[in-house]
Amino acid sequence: MLKFLAGAVLCLSLAVATGCGSNYNSDEVPDVSPENLYNVAKAGMTTGDYGAARRYLEALDSRYPFGDLTQQAQLDLIYVYYKTRETELASAMIERFIRLSPTHPNIDYVYYMKGLTQMQRRADMIQDYLGLERYEKDPTDYVNAFNTFKQLITTYPNSIYAADARQRMIYIKDELAKREMAIAQYYYERGAYLSSIRHSQNILSTYRTTTQLEPALENMARCYELLNLPEPAANVRQVMAASFGSDYTPVAQENASLPLNPDGTVPSTDQEGVKRTTAEGDTWLDSVAGFFFDIWDDTLGSQSASEAQRNQAITSQPMEVNEEPQPEEVTSEE
Repeated sequence: MLKFLAGAVLCLSLAVATGCGSNYNSDEVPDVSPENLYNVAKAGMTTGDYGAARRYLEALDSRYPFGDLTQQAQLDLIYVYYKTRETELASAMIERFIRLSPTHPNIDYVYYMKGLTQMQRRADMIQDYLGLERYEKDPTDYVNAFNTFKQLITTYPNSIYAADARQRMIYIKDELAKREMAIAQYYYERGAYLSSIRHSQNILSTYRTTTQLEPALENMARCYELLNLPEPAANVRQVMAASFGSDYTPVAQENASLPLNPDGTVPSTDQEGVKRTTAEGDTWLDSVAGFFFDIWDDTLGSQSASEAQRNQAITSQPMEVNEEPQPEEVTSEE
């Protein structure tokens, strides 16, 4: 309780401080040369005084819209907005920069910051402080961030931000798999075992390279047993026994970095122009996935259409939380 009250007081103080820092008179910034404005802003960024940096950068951008330092000021403004959690302002500046300067030498940095800003939309200072889980929240922002990072590493594979972007894609995909697993667990706890199996199968087919593969298989086995289907349950447990050891690490698949669909699923590799493995080259997990889906169709094919439709319902409970990987201290190149 004390932690909750402390978090509330802290966030209220930050909100008041942010509000005071944001409402400033533009006349407070002296009418000096663009070089002097930028030097003051740069000093503020170096010392962590992002409020002062923002004031001087905005003054530079508005007073000298066609100056030599204007684009650099816009790049720095993106970073300052991100650091002060002004995600709407950061997004607007990013879109403006991409529209007006698509061939800028640092455009890869802009796309990187676009992905970070989209990830930040899911963040909440109160929930981060309280240590609440975040993966059950609406995945739209994470899906958008995933696709932005994918665009970055595809278009600019030699960018200095490509390696970090790829790691963030791995993190996002794992969070989406946790969400799918949470939905499967939700149905399991309520006795909707068919729907729980379906969501576990989604992990098997879409998020097999994440940490949720083993829990998904375990959940499938339990649900099959509760449905009095011993054969598929035994097959699942045989796969788990043969596949998961103490040092098991999922093997990266060919489609691990494909852009996601709006619902968070990975599209068919045929649609993306990526070569799909043939029957002779399929991995053991491809065969297992097909085997389970065949069992599912054979066993449950006699269900009525109404029951099948009822069990396909998908719900998610928005609940923010868990701390995402902290972004590196990125400053734009001059």
